[in-house]
Amino acid sequence: GQAVPGAGAQLLALAAALGVMGLLGWLLYVIGVRPFAGRPGMAWVMSTLGFGVILQSIGLAIWGPKPVVVPGPVGDSVIRLLGVGVRPQELLTLAVAVVIMILFDWVMNRTMVGKAMRAVAANGNVASLMGINTNAVMVGAFVVSSALAGLSGFLLAPIAQASLFMGLTVGLKGFSGAMIGGLSNPRGCVVGGFVLGVFESLVNLWQAQWREVAVFGLVILVLAFRPTGLFGKRLVEKV
Repeated sequence: GQAVPGAGAQLLALAAALGVMGLLGWLLYVIGVRPFAGRPGMAWVMSTLGFGVILQSIGLAIWGPKPVVVPGPVGDSVIRLLGVGVRPQELLTLAVAVVIMILFDWVMNRTMVGKAMRAVAANGNVASLMGINTNAVMVGAFVVSSALAGLSGFLLAPIAQASLFMGLTVGLKGFSGAMIGGLSNPRGCVVGGFVLGVFESLVNLWQAQWREVAVFGLVILVLAFRPTGLFGKRLVEKV
């Protein structure tokens, strides 16, 4: 058949990533979470981890472990900003993250869907008694979050190369940045990720071999003094 032009191929890849990851999010909830809902223990944690291992093993059997170089949709040339080299793909990723943060902040605080999601997260049983379809809310949350994971992979693949193992490192760093900012504050999560990324880059310029030690040392230091993160809400214990 006729080859798809570059821009068209990128759009097809993005649509496929969103669609496939959204479907996998639905399957994860139906197979790995819902059967264990309401049961004591952490069975659902192990089931979701097992689901991820199964998917990774299937991917290894089909595509193998070798990373794939993916061209960026906005080019790979380096832009100099104040003497610092930045790739257009990195700027695009930052811009998309800010837009998504603003959109989700509006949805969670200004719409009925967002309020329903917050109610289910706070107490699913009470939310159900108030007439909220908790199952639909949970399905929607898993589908949307998984689709966003696909979007993240699409944006990060040109930066870090596409690999079945890229999600572990990126996810761990992303979660660490969110904890620094505060998991209860979506804006703080983005700021925390930005702070962690800048700090990691500075350490990498100074002593690259100490990068991981410094990054996770910073996470431990912040959480030791601010358990809810820099911008998270303080927990008040009632007595």
